[in-house]
Amino acid sequence: MFDFGNANDAQKLAISSSNGAVLITAGPGTGKTFTLVQRAIYLIQECGVKPEQILMATFTEKAAKELVTRITNELAVRKIYVNVNEMYIGTFHSLCLRIIKDNLEFTQLKKNYRLLDSFDQKYLVFRNIQKFRNIADIELVMLKS
Repeated sequence: MFDFGNANDAQKLAISSSNGAVLITAGPGTGKTFTLVQRAIYLIQECGVKPEQILMATFTEKAAKELVTRITNELAVRKIYVNVNEMYIGTFHSLCLRIIKDNLEFTQLKKNYRLLDSFDQKYLVFRNIQKFRNIADIELVMLKS
């Protein structure tokens, strides 16, 4: 029998839902991280889900690091030995970057591709503004200044 700890009924439902994705939204200090940690443990311990099949996205790097730390600690307490680094846990941006890197051979990207920062993005548009303006109906997506 799985130990849900101090989880309330809504948290227990989120933890034990094993068909598909779960979206957890709540205010600060309401137990989101606790619920996600317990869900990862539940999926591994009770459902036999492999770590590489688990994806958890957060908004901040701090929250992502906290998730990894707490999942690692909880697994150790329960004497469950899996490689947490195989889980996809991170910010939305870092997860997208990892998925691209993991599947680079299936893209048209070169191995030495780079992400454009805000300045580089603006400079790219500036250098190519005439090409953008010649796209049909471009005014539908461009901001008016």
